[in-house]
Amino acid sequence: MINPHAGFRSIEHASEWLAQRRWFGDKGRDIVDIRSQFAVEAMVGLSSVRLEVVEIDFATGEPSRYFLVRDPDDSDTDHIEDDDVRAWLLRGFAEDRALPHPTGELRWSTHDELATQVGDIATSSRVFRGEQSNTSVVYADTVMLKLFRKVEPGQNPEVEIGHYLTQNSNFRAFPRLLGSIDLISGGGVTTVVAMQQFVLSKGDAWSWLLAGLDESVFASQSVDEMGKLGRRTAELHAALATGTEAAFAPNRIIHSHAAVLYQEALVELNDTIARLDAHGIPDVECLGASLRSALEDLLLLEGTWRIRIHGDYHLGQVLRTEADDFAILDFEGEPSRPLNERRATASPLRDVAGMLRSFDYAAESARRQHQDVLFEQWRALARRRFVEEYTTTVQASRLLTDGMDVERRRRLTAAFEVYKALYEVRYELGNRPEWLDIPLDGLRRIANAVP
Repeated sequence: MINPHAGFRSIEHASEWLAQRRWFGDKGRDIVDIRSQFAVEAMVGLSSVRLEVVEIDFATGEPSRYFLVRDPDDSDTDHIEDDDVRAWLLRGFAEDRALPHPTGELRWSTHDELATQVGDIATSSRVFRGEQSNTSVVYADTVMLKLFRKVEPGQNPEVEIGHYLTQNSNFRAFPRLLGSIDLISGGGVTTVVAMQQFVLSKGDAWSWLLAGLDESVFASQSVDEMGKLGRRTAELHAALATGTEAAFAPNRIIHSHAAVLYQEALVELNDTIARLDAHGIPDVECLGASLRSALEDLLLLEGTWRIRIHGDYHLGQVLRTEADDFAILDFEGEPSRPLNERRATASPLRDVAGMLRSFDYAAESARRQHQDVLFEQWRALARRRFVEEYTTTVQASRLLTDGMDVERRRRLTAAFEVYKALYEVRYELGNRPEWLDIPLDGLRRIANAVP
């Protein structure tokens, strides 16, 4: 019989245990109930492992679902820390493992490439400690198992896009998808694990940049590298624009779609301006008027195309590889958005704007660390080079240039930057007020450029 608190001794025990997990995304919300939605158990050596999806109700807001790997006899244990359990998870791909449950099954699926490697690498694994919202396990620096912690019914975009790029494109600046573990229940699929190629790297692009930007030669060379990143971004979008199946087919943007996006952006602008005014930021009404004009350019989307995009694109989502190139990661989209929104098509310029906002944050972070005004110059040069290389490379895609001249692309990118920076302002107001000036300065620069 399933414990009424999904294996935890009490709600208080569940709250304490989950609060200590880096991947738990609902910290600060009071748990009122936790129950098991799906659970299977298996013997691993002399121990038992329980793979479970739990649904958690909170005092406010919508419930959340999390995937847990635990010892059913010790509710304080996260079994992903067990070497034998990690090896067992990987071996499931060679065995075509399926664990039955009264309402469905947990199924391992893979490509032959991974199945032939399992025996050699299963016993050499480590938990990757840099992960925030998921848990990743690296096997022999060859493959990586990404365990999705917060889950929703449906195929995770990380797996969906990874499978598409691996099987249907020549784009290779990303970790190839090698397999997945899916919960099959009631005719639906919930992806709980992605198995990917492990990319040897010097860390993510954010850390790589900040470690060297204070050195003049590195700073100069990194501007060229941001151009290379612009090319890789354009190549990603060109690959995603070739889809024909329903989940990847490009859609021409009609007026009503552009108008809805514009209205949504106006709502966020009005809310943000009201919050800034409440915090005593001067001249916000004037700023708001200019930004409304900038957001109106979202109507220029009509006649252009929307495709599957990264959806949460910034320097932390890109690896600087050992080969001095870039690999793009984490196609899950913005974690705070529902799955249907993260799987939706959108203008690729949304990704472009996200990366440009990341350059602003990198430049200001470096300036605060080293007190050097030259980082403002780096910011301007890096942004320009990224956009130039992106614009040049994307010309190879007839679809992505259809109805998109240089001026329209510039104005739309600025509008998406405003949209992104509005979110950043609200986030910084609520979490890091000392960082507020970064998105606020970005908004002011765009407002000053509005005719």
